[in-house]
Amino acid sequence: MKRWQNRRFCELVQFVTETRDALALQTDLSPRNEVVNEKLTALVHYVTMQHNHQAGKRALQALSQSGVTADLRSLCQRAEFQLELYYSQPDRVLDFPYIDHYLKLAMKESELAGLTANSRVVFVGGGPLPWTPLCLAVVQAAQAKGLSTELTRCLKDGHDHDDEQLKKVIHREFWRDWSSPFQVLSVEKEPEAATQAVKALTELGFQDHIQVATVDGAKLHVPLGYDTFFIASMVTDKERVIMNIMSQLKPGQEVTFLVRSVDPDNLRALLYEPADDLLQDMESVIPGFTWEDTFLPEAGSCLINSVHVYKYRRPLDEGATEE
Repeated sequence: MKRWQNRRFCELVQFVTETRDALALQTDLSPRNEVVNEKLTALVHYVTMQHNHQAGKRALQALSQSGVTADLRSLCQRAEFQLELYYSQPDRVLDFPYIDHYLKLAMKESELAGLTANSRVVFVGGGPLPWTPLCLAVVQAAQAKGLSTELTRCLKDGHDHDDEQLKKVIHREFWRDWSSPFQVLSVEKEPEAATQAVKALTELGFQDHIQVATVDGAKLHVPLGYDTFFIASMVTDKERVIMNIMSQLKPGQEVTFLVRSVDPDNLRALLYEPADDLLQDMESVIPGFTWEDTFLPEAGSCLINSVHVYKYRRPLDEGATEE
């Protein structure tokens, strides 16, 4: 490795390690703690910057081997939960600082999944403030109201968007005259988080389009008519969740899975555990489970998550025929 690359490697390792150490000292990981706000904001900005590939890859390996990555992911997961819990309060919902990030990803995921006004979606890992279910509904309503172009323009990377305009898009007044069969079931296993999710959804007027189920995704009884399943990044038992859904399908039935991950070769992998290897292993051993597409954030994008799209068609039982 060249000398300047080695210097970048050392800088990367030092920054991430110091961030882990600072967060580990905090007893309060909520947005009430200014140290947490400062460190996490800087970390998110840092991992989405363009870095030398070789230095970054070497840093990821070193941080993983030293245990820093595992510690940091755990701290970030706890902080993200506290962030959503804090902003799930009715008087704070519209002040959530990452509305535009969620909308950008939801627009892409809606396209990947081919969602329509008639879609019925399950989102596993909704949390106390289920922004992805919210944003999936926003995208459908914007299409119905002819506002997709304006929303896309407002959310374009590098665009100096007006936060007040974004708030108006998700405010309850926007939905008053939107009648649609579009439905999202937000699955959350923590009772406290599920209760707060219902309060937030009611405040925004989404209760007719988004329901909340308090259950572990690995034990979810899949409602009839739902055929698109999102698995959030923070869901730790992705394999069990996917297998549970698969087990409830009828022979010949086909569904779509959108599984959030992070590029394992990118510094974004410091925030979440990549699902790439798991999905590839499942594809190799589960008949009917096939890869369709993958979305990766562009270099310099503010988005963290990649998204893998898989189709699963349950094989026909031996001797059975399709109707």
